[in-house]
Amino acid sequence: MVRSYLRQRRGVLLTFLLFGGLWGFVGMIVGVPLFAVIYDVIKKLVVHGLKRNKEIDLLQTYHDSFGDPEDDVPVETSASEAPPVETNNL
Repeated sequence: MVRSYLRQRRGVLLTFLLFGGLWGFVGMIVGVPLFAVIYDVIKKLVVHGLKRNKEIDLLQTYHDSFGDPEDDVPVETSASEAPPVETNNL
């Protein structure tokens, strides 16, 4: 959890410095959401590439070694391994 927190703070600080230096105060305000979107897109592209090359287990290995236990790791589950869906019969 501490690593994830520090990683987020580094991203925000980098965004403030980069966009604030380019566009001033408006750059600081616009830069943080823009950086979050760019980061999310890159993360999804990496996961997609690992799935396409059938190397998604590398993500789990990396997460076990360096990741935060509270972070979510996208893992493919087959229909037989998926937990049963509970329905609310009212």
